[in-house]
Amino acid sequence: MNDEGFFMFFYKINKILLISIFLLLLSSIVRASDLTISPTPNDALIYINGEYMGNRPITIKEIAPKGYEIVVKKQGYYDWEKTIVVSFNNLIIHPALVKIVSGNGRLQVNSDPEETKLFLNGYHRGYTPFDSVNIREGKYKLTLKKTDYFDYSKDITISSGEVTKLNVKLKSKYGKIVLSDIPIKAEVYLDEEKKDDYLDYFKKVPIGHYTIKINKYGYQEWSQNITVNSGETTPVKVSLIPAYGSIKIISQPEDTEIYLNNKYFDLTPNTLNEILPGNYTITLTKPGYKDWTKEITVISYETIFVSAELEPWYATFKIVSEPSSARVYLDDKLIGCTPLSYGRLTYGIHQLRVEIEGYRYWQKELVVTEPKDININSGNTIHLEKINFELPLAISFILPALAILYYLFILPAKRRKKEELLFSEKEKGKSGNELEQKESEVIDELENNQEGIIEETPDNNKKD
Repeated sequence: MNDEGFFMFFYKINKILLISIFLLLLSSIVRASDLTISPTPNDALIYINGEYMGNRPITIKEIAPKGYEIVVKKQGYYDWEKTIVVSFNNLIIHPALVKIVSGNGRLQVNSDPEETKLFLNGYHRGYTPFDSVNIREGKYKLTLKKTDYFDYSKDITISSGEVTKLNVKLKSKYGKIVLSDIPIKAEVYLDEEKKDDYLDYFKKVPIGHYTIKINKYGYQEWSQNITVNSGETTPVKVSLIPAYGSIKIISQPEDTEIYLNNKYFDLTPNTLNEILPGNYTITLTKPGYKDWTKEITVISYETIFVSAELEPWYATFKIVSEPSSARVYLDDKLIGCTPLSYGRLTYGIHQLRVEIEGYRYWQKELVVTEPKDININSGNTIHLEKINFELPLAISFILPALAILYYLFILPAKRRKKEELLFSEKEKGKSGNELEQKESEVIDELENNQEGIIEETPDNNKKD
């Protein structure tokens, strides 16, 4: 057998042992008891649950624990009757029979509730439960009296040697009212009389017909007719109907979140319906704006109008550039030159750009979620990168070559054209002054063309 099998075997053995011990203990506790009945006189007849058991003292062994009806009889004596309960202990009872006296009868009276005063013909004879064998035969007026109960009266006849038994349930002067589903701080009225201590008062309400009324701020008045019966509990289920009000809210800007006592409702513009009357704190929130708060009072069947204008909040930043005097653009809009302090940065995503001629521009995306000072760069200083402009090598050879070509070919061609033009004018017979003026214009044109080939130096500050 392996370790696991041994463990399971040991566990089962212990389980069986524990169950056996428990059953043994249980049998010793829940064991049958002995019942001993020893009457006086001792030759009286004994009956248990209607079954004759003998006419001498008896002991019943191991009788089951439960209730038994014991009757002991003897000629010339009043019967002895009693219900007993046998538990787990041995029980011994000694019934004492009372001898019948000629001319007297026995009167036994039980009442609910007990401890009720008993009167015979107006004379107080004792309290219930009442049992007397010394009642002279004759006619009597039996009266039972107890506080908070109606008196009970009955005419009875006592016969010699006989038992007169009465079981009486007294009628209470009061009943109970139990309210359910009543809200806190509700006012309770019984026949128009306010009952601040209704929980205690309703435990003992005089029997009769009543009207219960419930009032609570923010609810419609509730009432119900009820009947309180003797010794009974009258249940009353309260069902209050709210008397709602409403709140109409507009705001600038719109689409603002609405909170009522810190509970989210909806976006503006809106009308909040079915609001219980009372005091509330209304709060409007929107990203990029300061919270707007106001105390309001909602009144039944009325609409409260709320108009709010939220104030935007701003973040700030400082920016310094090297070199300074660089232009600063926010979302492509010029806002100043470095060094710059800016205090109207709104909620959202923005593009910040810094630029100056001869340097590469600097750009950064700013995400603004709260009103605070934004750190643009380490120390809020940015260093712009300078652009070094160099003329390409090929271009540096082409320009001189073009100048040489101009002097060798283009300029001589223009001079020949000038000479041809002058000759042509002379042939047409123009005056000397006109020829001189035309010659001067041609010379100026040639000089201007010559200046056009002068090499231009590129601007080092030109943006890349």
